[in-house]
Parts: sequence; structure tokens; C-alpha cells
Amino acid sequence: MAPGTVELKYVYGRPWETDVDPAETFAMTVEAVADWPVDGPASYVTLAENGGTTSVLSGSVMKVVLAATDDGGAWKLVATDPMIVQPLGDWVVVPDSQDATQVTFERAFLGVDPGTTQMQFEYVPADAQADVTEKYAVTVVVPPVEPGSSGAVIATDADAGKNFALVTGDTLVVQLPANYTTGYSWKLVSTNDTLLPSAGDEQYALSSDLMGGGGVATFRFLAKAAGEATVQLGEFAPGADDSDTTLDFNAMIVDPAPLTGNTVTLTDADAGKPVNLVAGDLLQIAIPANPSTGYQWVVTQNDGALLRLQPDSGFKPESDLEGAPGTQIFLFRSLQPGSVGLQIGEFPPGAEQADKTLEYAVTIE
Repeated sequence: MAPGTVELKYVYGRPWETDVDPAETFAMTVEAVADWPVDGPASYVTLAENGGTTSVLSGSVMKVVLAATDDGGAWKLVATDPMIVQPLGDWVVVPDSQDATQVTFERAFLGVDPGTTQMQFEYVPADAQADVTEKYAVTVVVPPVEPGSSGAVIATDADAGKNFALVTGDTLVVQLPANYTTGYSWKLVSTNDTLLPSAGDEQYALSSDLMGGGGVATFRFLAKAAGEATVQLGEFAPGADDSDTTLDFNAMIVDPAPLTGNTVTLTDADAGKPVNLVAGDLLQIAIPANPSTGYQWVVTQNDGALLRLQPDSGFKPESDLEGAPGTQIFLFRSLQPGSVGLQIGEFPPGAEQADKTLEYAVTIE
């Protein structure tokens, strides 16, 4: 997304009744800025977490706060995997209001894609000849998002040559390992500007503050219209007009079917039965649940190009009492014809594997 301002308008009513005035309207102005705002990060990490593990959601911001004596030295990022956690901006040095001899080094990091990385930091003394004596490490986990919940499709160099299914409005995000200190750089060679235009400038994130450290180059493309399109990216030597290496990413873009106004409602008792939908139908799955016990229902398998999980999904308690049981609602919009093997799993507290899985064979006509 490029910086700029846009007005979003919403209407409340029945979208399939185009000749009826909406019951309510709502409008808001959204500003896209060049720098990520970090006044309210999702989590803080300090020296107390040295050697520990923390987590940050994809798309959320984590701030690292490391204390030091005000002696001219500085904390440096030694290693991270920028495909999982990316640095945002530079370090900010904040004087200690209680002790003039102390400062804190603060830096924001963005959770990008699901995975685990160990972030490593070193305190580099002002005297370049002095040894590094302070080190800090923290393992950061970016948990997976539920399949089909996002309109962003992630691709890496390992996915070159593959075909991606996109729906208009989706974003194709291509992330490539790079080291721009060598003079080599990734550039956009070609794309279909009508169907799959570039969605802003390429972004390069470092894996460390150390000289010569590599990183990741990120390119974003917006699925604007239905059709077949190919994005070609090339790696160029310093000053070269022709690329040494090219990578192709192929996309089939379709328009989502208009809403039919029909909702098919299922429960856990319907698992294993065939489910038939018409493109444009909504599918609602209601499962008895009680998140206060620590058990969570999560979508574990889905094809978001056919069945898109809607933000209206969530838990609905049966009463206002704390810890009350209720119903976990999963609401999907069927986008186009096809077949989906949908799975929803129940996870015990802290577990990585579901102890119960519901499977629904969905056919969309």
C-alpha cells in the first residue's frame, strides 16, 4: 500500500436488494503513512526476557527496550529472520528520567509471517577496540493465522513458477532473500498493470545492523481485475541493464460471486457430511465452546480462494456471566465454484496439535 488518504464508505442493509435505500451509512477517512505507528505496540520485550520466548501476531508490532549506561555505546541487532520479524525504523535513545547516567534503546519490530526466529542483540562499546560484553537474545514466535482469513497471499523464491489463485482485492506478497550491500538487488521486471499492478515501492528489511548483513526484499501486487497475470522479478548486478536471474509468479485472478442472500448453517453434528453451496452463499458453522477453559477452536485447513473466512466470526457467550459457555461461530463467504476440504480443530491450552478435528467436504457450484 502506498502512502495517501482515502475515504471508506459503508452501508448497512441487504446487499442483494440494490433498489432499496440502506438502513444506515457510515464513512471514515483512512490515512496510509510511510512509517508504521508504534505508539501502542502489542507487546514490550526488555532485558528481563533475555533467553526467553515471546510472541507477536502477524501484522502487530513488538517493541524491544534495552537499558544501557550512557557511555557512547549502542545496542545493535545482530540477527533476526526478516521474513518472520522485520525491524521498523532505527533505534531511539531515551534518557532515563530518574538516572542521568542511564539510557534505554528502543526499537519496533513487525510480526510478518508465521514462524519462529531467535533475535540476537549485542551492546557495542564506544571504543571500537573493546570487546562486546553484553548480549541479549529472545525467541519470537509469530503464530499462524487461520487459513483463508486473509486476502494476502505470500510467496517466496521457492514458489517461483507456481500458480496462485487470487480474488480481486487480494494482495500477492513476494518476499526474496537479498543482500543489497553486495550491490546486487531485486527489481520488478514486468507485471500486468491492468490486472496485477504493483501496490507501492519495494521494501527492504535488514536481518541485522551489522555491516554486510543481508535481509529480505518485499514486493506487493494488488489483484485489481479478473484474468491471468505474471509477475517477473529479476536480480541485477551492480550497474547491469539485464538481470542475472529472473523469477516468475503466475496468478489466476477471479471476481468473487455476488452475495445470494442465502446462509447455510451447520453445527459440529454435521461434520463428515457433504456440504453443497452456490457461489455467493454464506456458510456458518456453530460449535459449542467455552474459551475460558483455555480450549480454542481454530480453522486448520481451508482454501481462501474459494471459501473466505469473514471477520464477523467469533465467540458468542450464552450469558453475560464471566466464564459463561457459548458458541464459536465461523462465517465463510463462498467466492467461486470449486471443492474445499474444510477442517476446524479444537486445541487444548498451549497445545500445537488439535485433540479433536471436524471435517466438512464443501462443494461450491
